[in-house]
Amino acid sequence: MPQLGYSKLPKREEEICVRLREIRNGMKWKQSDFALEFGITRERLASYEYARAPLRYDFGSKVCARFGVSQRWLATGKKPQSPNFKISQALEKAIPARKLFSEVYDSLLNSLIKNVEQSQENEFEWMKKYSKALPPELKTLPIGVSAEQHRLNFTLYKIMFRVSEMLTILPDKHWQEFCEGLSDHCESIFGKYMNEINDHNMPEKRDARKHHEESHARELVSMAFSKKN
Repeated sequence: MPQLGYSKLPKREEEICVRLREIRNGMKWKQSDFALEFGITRERLASYEYARAPLRYDFGSKVCARFGVSQRWLATGKKPQSPNFKISQALEKAIPARKLFSEVYDSLLNSLIKNVEQSQENEFEWMKKYSKALPPELKTLPIGVSAEQHRLNFTLYKIMFRVSEMLTILPDKHWQEFCEGLSDHCESIFGKYMNEINDHNMPEKRDARKHHEESHARELVSMAFSKKN
């Protein structure tokens, strides 16, 4: 493998290309198979890997998503190498495909990842109040999980922890009554908001939300790149 400094590209772009090659080598894929997987020619892949051309966002993003690689690691070399930060389809669609990977990371992804990490750190704090021993899947704050799914995971764990705590105190003979009452209450809450749930899932409502998300994504991308300029 060529050493750093052989390319005419800026050092950072060269380093990104080297890390791209590391991904393929780590997966033990041949160049031809790797290129075929992502719908590009072997020559184009080689031009990236040997730093003859800077990595474009569309290709770099697909590689990161396919192999669970952190965009931060690919853009900066900062570990860990995973997980992948999943962005919405609307935002992905709004990002110009021909932008350099480094440019998209600096202008947009870096701040998004930091915001998600901060949000997850804040939500993680309440765990310390309930238990010192967390389940393995909640001992880390995976960037690759959406903020919505992350909140759901923590909420479910909090509920399970609280229920377990109650059952520990409650005499065995009352467990069935407790569980049936909990189930009835959940069904009552669900029924209370059934109309809202149905309304939320109506096709026209989903289309309106999708349009709003795409519009917001375009605005976010436009603001990100206009700041740089």
